[in-house]
Amino acid sequence: MQGGDSSEKASPSEATSSFQELVTDMFDALKFSALADSFDEKAVLSQHDMERQISRVDDFKFEVMRALDRLRVETPGQVNAEISESLIQLLQESSSKAKASLSKRLEQTTAECASRSKTERAKAFKSLEAFLAASPLPELDMVVSVKYTDSEYEAKQKESSEGGIEYEFTIDLKPVKMFQKKIDFYGLGKELRIPVETKKGWGNKDKAVFEDASNYVMDSAELSRDSLVLDLAKPDSERRARITYSRVPERRFVSVEVSGQEGMRNITADPLLSKSLDAQSLQNTMEWLWASFSKASLNKKTLTSLRLDGDEQLARPNIPELFKAVMRVMMPAYQSVINSMYAGPSKSGGMDIHELRKRVKDLGTASVPVAEALGLPRTD
Repeated sequence: MQGGDSSEKASPSEATSSFQELVTDMFDALKFSALADSFDEKAVLSQHDMERQISRVDDFKFEVMRALDRLRVETPGQVNAEISESLIQLLQESSSKAKASLSKRLEQTTAECASRSKTERAKAFKSLEAFLAASPLPELDMVVSVKYTDSEYEAKQKESSEGGIEYEFTIDLKPVKMFQKKIDFYGLGKELRIPVETKKGWGNKDKAVFEDASNYVMDSAELSRDSLVLDLAKPDSERRARITYSRVPERRFVSVEVSGQEGMRNITADPLLSKSLDAQSLQNTMEWLWASFSKASLNKKTLTSLRLDGDEQLARPNIPELFKAVMRVMMPAYQSVINSMYAGPSKSGGMDIHELRKRVKDLGTASVPVAEALGLPRTD
């Protein structure tokens, strides 16, 4: 969702789309997370139950042993002593077997609970990943980074949203033909010349020296909300160039820096070189690249980082807390969507209030806090 000062400024279509993501992917994440928690709780309860049963076995064994000791004292004799010893040995063996059986049963239960919990948490993670991939929250900042490594381009997108949620996705560049080989302006069908330095010409006057932009290939790039920066390299040379295209309200401008013996030189700050730069053609090319990068950023692939209020969440996301963070931001916009559900599915993007209540109820143990967050009355 495009950034804004408040979720209240989300358009009706954005609010509806975000709410649909909430009641599908986020609800699934909550449901699977609750199931995983239940299996974890079952494992803990099984551990406590086994400890109680082992304690009872030990109590029974010691009680019988004390009774045998009393009988041995009250009815002395060699035969009685031998019988007592045999009974004690049998009791020791039986109690050991009983405890071993309990331990094996616990081990099986724990392994089963751990396996099922892991499965449910993996499903919860995939659902949360799908929810965040749709960018359902007002965006505070976004950066798409592309870098050429090991004969291919790799890309990732970092996004920070209202509610203290920050996350990072890898981007699948395979569907975008432009990224299948090293990018140069010639391959893009763009013929541009860049003034890189000045030299003395006729009449000892300074004149611009040009290089074809097609001599450079893109090493890396970074797209943010208001700028696109390309870092270019000239193969078999130490020459480097950086092109920065900035888009701010009611203004577009491009700057070019080229490395030389004295380091990076700002071409656009040099009156002669700046005058010789075909800024409009370069700006048009950067605008086209901006659109291409923006389109590629939609192909989110794998969630690689997730933070809530600065705390890392990737290893084991606290999905109920993430849900609360989403609701703190989006509830003002969601409220209008929920209100429209009372008028029927045609007014709310395909769902009415009865369907919403059913989906909430299907969340099981997570249904109560979700219903409260959505302002739905309980229907137990």
